[in-house]
Amino acid sequence: MHNWVYGTDITQYRLEYSISPGDQGKVLLIGKVTQSDVSPTFRMPVPMYIEFDEGIFRLGSVTLVGNATCPEFKITLPRKPKRVLLNANHDILNAENAVVGK
Repeated sequence: MHNWVYGTDITQYRLEYSISPGDQGKVLLIGKVTQSDVSPTFRMPVPMYIEFDEGIFRLGSVTLVGNATCPEFKITLPRKPKRVLLNANHDILNAENAVVGK
């Protein structure tokens, strides 16, 4: 909260991901999230979502500090999603998002 009250940063987020076949008919989501255009102490838990035919569900979050990229994550999913999203519910104020996936 301190970042939003006293800071002037306008965050930029980038999600890069790929989806590939996994074991037993499941799929493997591999990706990383980058935060940029912020001060070195800017800390933010970045929410990630996944969309299936039934709707959009929260997948989890990754906390980033400063201009950084999280370590690559790997998540096994029950089936192929329509898409993976950042900030789907506008959880982060004034964030601009780029999603690169296939």
